[in-house]
Amino acid sequence: MEETIFYKYPEKLMRATGYIHPSSGELIELTANEKNIYVVMKKRNAFFDKHFDKQEDISELSGVSLKQTGRILRSFIDNEIIVANKGSSGQHKNWRYEKVAPLNLYQQKTQG
Repeated sequence: MEETIFYKYPEKLMRATGYIHPSSGELIELTANEKNIYVVMKKRNAFFDKHFDKQEDISELSGVSLKQTGRILRSFIDNEIIVANKGSSGQHKNWRYEKVAPLNLYQQKTQG
C-alpha cells in the first residue's frame, strides 16, 4: 500500500490572493498550482540546502502538469522567489535550486 504524504500549507498562503514582488513591489497573483509548486520547493529547499530536481519530479510531487510546472518555476525564478542556476549533473544540465524566498503575501477581500 502506498503511503499518503501530506504537505503543510500555512493558512496565510492558502488564503492569499498573491504575493508582492521583492524588488518592484508589483502585486503578483498566485494560483492553486503555483501554491502547490511553492510548498513543494520550499520543503525540498529546507531539506536540501542546494538541490537538483528534474522538472518531471517536481511535477509529480506537486500534482501539476509538466508544462505548467516549467512555466511556474520560470515565473518564480524571474520574480526572484526561487534562486536557481543552470548546473551540470553528469551529461544532463539541470537547474540547481539554491534558495526559495519567503513570500510577502497579500489577500484581497472578495465582495459579497
